[in-house]
Amino acid sequence: MKIIFMENKTTKMIKSSLFISLAYFVGTKSLYAIDQNKTNLVLQPHSQRELSKQIVPKVVYRATVTQPNLLFLTGFERVWNGNNRKELYRNDLSYHLIYHFLFPELNFEENSFLQTQNPSSFVSTTSNREIAYQSAINILNSYENSPLHPYYRRDFYIYEIVPRENFISVADTYERELQNEITNSNKDKYINLRMLNTFYNSEQEYAALGSIPAQSLISATLFRYNLETKRFEQLETISNSYFDANLRPALHSNDYPIGTIPNSQNVNFMYRYSGCEVPFRSESQVSSIRLKRESNESRCNFSELYKRKQIKMPKELFKNNAIQIQVKDKIGNSYCLVPYKRYIYVDDCNIQYANNNWLYTEFGQLIAEINDGENDQYFCLSEQKNQDSSNYLKMEICDLTNDKQHWSFIENNLSQINLISQSGKNVKLGSNYYLYLEDNHTDDNLLILSHNKINENISFPLIQFEVSFIMKEKKRIISFRMSEHYILHDYYDMINKKYRFEKLTLYPKYTGTAYFDEISELEEYRNFYNAHNHSLFSNYGNDNKGSQVCYYSTLDEEGGGNSKGDIKHDYCSNQDELEVKFQWFFQKERKGTQYEIFDNGKNIMRKNSDYSYAYTANEKGWTDDTSYLQNFTLNSPASIYADKYSIIEKMKEKLGIQIKNESTLFAFASLYDHFSGIYKIDSSATKKSRE
Repeated sequence: MKIIFMENKTTKMIKSSLFISLAYFVGTKSLYAIDQNKTNLVLQPHSQRELSKQIVPKVVYRATVTQPNLLFLTGFERVWNGNNRKELYRNDLSYHLIYHFLFPELNFEENSFLQTQNPSSFVSTTSNREIAYQSAINILNSYENSPLHPYYRRDFYIYEIVPRENFISVADTYERELQNEITNSNKDKYINLRMLNTFYNSEQEYAALGSIPAQSLISATLFRYNLETKRFEQLETISNSYFDANLRPALHSNDYPIGTIPNSQNVNFMYRYSGCEVPFRSESQVSSIRLKRESNESRCNFSELYKRKQIKMPKELFKNNAIQIQVKDKIGNSYCLVPYKRYIYVDDCNIQYANNNWLYTEFGQLIAEINDGENDQYFCLSEQKNQDSSNYLKMEICDLTNDKQHWSFIENNLSQINLISQSGKNVKLGSNYYLYLEDNHTDDNLLILSHNKINENISFPLIQFEVSFIMKEKKRIISFRMSEHYILHDYYDMINKKYRFEKLTLYPKYTGTAYFDEISELEEYRNFYNAHNHSLFSNYGNDNKGSQVCYYSTLDEEGGGNSKGDIKHDYCSNQDELEVKFQWFFQKERKGTQYEIFDNGKNIMRKNSDYSYAYTANEKGWTDDTSYLQNFTLNSPASIYADKYSIIEKMKEKLGIQIKNESTLFAFASLYDHFSGIYKIDSSATKKSRE
């Protein structure tokens, strides 16, 4: 049977996706071919006989920290806790793979607590012992401050297992489903599924449904971390006296449902986040649709995923990587850069100022500590947007949406290092020892002496940005007033025959509470989001240079109860963790295309239609007596955060996953991914001049 898709714009795009864009694919046999006249895309499904063939591995492997004196008696078992899992999804094979990818720690130890958190009914095994070994090492190496770290939990075991009839070949299931989409001539589903090849095949997994009895466990090989060599070493292999030597390897027939197939774009994001590298293969290199079982085509550094499970506070970044920046003037005198009252000047490096250390980040930020009049903050070196005649450099609130805070160290034709702004201007030293910018390239450019040390200490960026959240409300006017009482009604434009809308945003009022007002009335006010400590704060109308105030929710307990609470503000710092009442998050509304802002207790930010003050309320525990608004449009960094946060939250809600911070971790990574595409510098901070 052959299915022919005639060539048009759509199929050209499909071809492009198949041959070029699918860089995530691993080795597959061509399911399609180009005929001789090269005008038709021909899909050739395998025969049912070919599909029915299954390779049954003699043994499979599973790594865990659980000791054999327990598992040789109990085996591996998934006990369902109905309060934490939903019947619809716990037997879903595709969702199981997502669990295993996102939360491998739930699948790494057989204890009652983790199993109540584990929403999958499957026990993961692999036919490749090396994959089991490497996965265990990556997980253990990632927990630097937990009992799972090698310095605390130094042993793990790889169990050798005989597969039985409840073992499902993930690769065969995927291959069967892929063939079904070809037979059904469903191009969109086929392309999405084809792009998930690595997701379904890279672990060479055989998933056991329900349990693996103790009689199927052949042995357990012990691996222990050597504190001297700092390597895991294989020690003894312990045989299972309860193993049934009469067992013969078997698999579930190839008819188990593949489950809910995820969107390939979301999966690719997860792979980028986890540090996976999937090799590109051209059409001429593709040899077999069945994944080569003896090689691990996908190289996934899962330790990167778990390093990001602990989002470092800016204070820790500064502590680990901040250095002095030594410079030289045109007559050969050497100094260090020092921020002073938000300007930058130079002074003797040996004078131990508290704030003469700088952080240079992957995104080209130059960060130093500044006191904003109330708290110590980390501010960024900034080229002025509205340049005056002096054009002196200043320190401002760090904002990744502001490209005037991106700096490069450029090597000139004389092999000297200069500091250059994003706009290409040169940093120079004035006669008053303050730094300024100038267009011309002359020999009086500031020379950087410590560029080697800067290269060695490039830091993770400060993920902080201006956030624009706008609420649209029908303009209302007073139609009747008596003393202090009045009646409002919606303003209708009789000429244009439509209601007039206002664009509102949040600002901190001098009374200590937060209000909404028209954007046109708040030109000097800016709101920012710090993705490290989840603070939502304002410049307080001080043009990015004054004391900043953080909004906080007075409903900071989980769930919010059956009341509402005003949103207030207080002076705060962006350096370290804050109280939970200061934490805010973004998510997509359940129905529609707009977004919501909520506090740590899931209380939604709202505005009552009749008043201007801002408050939070829980949708399940509070009912407003009048109409209200709670939907916003967001600028791109915040909307990216909200989209990724919502994807994981919806998945967790469907599947009953109780782990709380995974959504914020993925949202944080999405911001890093977004800004990496804009600002990511080379591994070396120093670049060659293009002149």
